Amino acid sequence: MNTNLGPQLQANVLVFHENFISECMDRLRAHFDTVSLLRRDMDASSDTSPGTPTSRKVEVLGEAIKLCRVMNVLHEYVSECDCDFLGDRKILPLRR
Repeated sequence: MNTNLGPQLQANVLVFHENFISECMDRLRAHFDTVSLLRRDMDASSDTSPGTPTSRKVEVLGEAIKLCRVMNVLHEYVSECDCDFLGDRKILPLRR
């Protein structure tokens, strides 16, 4: 992800931020749903068989890693955007 915006995107920075954050949220939702379904399948299959298949565990782990990566990207993006606002955004006064 490159945050150096060209002249056409600099006029629409707010739209760019909204699109990026909504895309991250869509990806988070998709990965979370996938993890939830895989976990539900693992729980259902563990009731019928004594051991959980390792392929399911690997799939859940892979999706969880993707979920964490998207969360890290979103965290770094918001942190970088917050650096543009000094003062009250970083350190709130004690009276607030």
